[in-house]
Amino acid sequence: MNHNDILGVTMAGLEAGFKVSHIAAFDLEVCAPDVSVNSVLSDQGLLDFDHIPVKEGSRIVGMLERGSLNHAGTVRHRMRRLDGEMLVSAEQPLPKFLPTLAESPYRLVVQGANIEGIVTLSDVAKLPVRLLAFTSVAHLEAVLTEVIRRKYPHDDEAWLMFLDKEQRNEVAGRLKGRKKQNIHLLSSIEVAGFRHKLTAVGKLQQLTKLEKDRESIVTFRNSLAHDGDFVKECKGVEGLLERLSLVQHWIDALKYDESDMGTTNA
Repeated sequence: MNHNDILGVTMAGLEAGFKVSHIAAFDLEVCAPDVSVNSVLSDQGLLDFDHIPVKEGSRIVGMLERGSLNHAGTVRHRMRRLDGEMLVSAEQPLPKFLPTLAESPYRLVVQGANIEGIVTLSDVAKLPVRLLAFTSVAHLEAVLTEVIRRKYPHDDEAWLMFLDKEQRNEVAGRLKGRKKQNIHLLSSIEVAGFRHKLTAVGKLQQLTKLEKDRESIVTFRNSLAHDGDFVKECKGVEGLLERLSLVQHWIDALKYDESDMGTTNA
């Protein structure tokens, strides 16, 4: 197994380690089917919930969805009845699950044979999603590094020709700083920043779209690295999902193909 294969397997394993169960809420607040809709939606304990599971006996039988409801009548007559599209396994990897939130703002979480929890758009702001997103960005940076090393395996400085003078000076300054700290084993690619690598690979592979996407990817990376509301900085869940998809697109597009060192037109 070559270095690129090892990288892919390692990162795929890390990303698959994040599951729906890591962001779901398992302390379900429920309502009964034979009470009035108005009483449920005006219940002080349920005001913070837009999606309220309906429980009859020991089973979840549907979902009361706040917002587009006629408040008249009973929950049974106004609820959305349970169907398979409302369900997700607690064990499903987050990378596969998150894009489905663009289709529906919630899923009921199945653990074992029972519905035990719920996951909604608000859960996307939780720490596991930030960690998953940052892991994906780290994966992209590692792929960028691999692309450069494959192209220039015997010349650590050659790739710098794709950077402008200011960027080359930044890399040189970082390398000099490390040497002052008696860290002499680092190369220019190891001290280069994420933006430097995106710039170099975009020009090296003649990928104009990567150059256009560079600022969006760097901004996304910075929002994840710094404490703050990264979902808000992405202008909502839809923006977050778009950026995750963008990062994954470039991971897939830039992966090294042993049979062809050529340029991708992604």
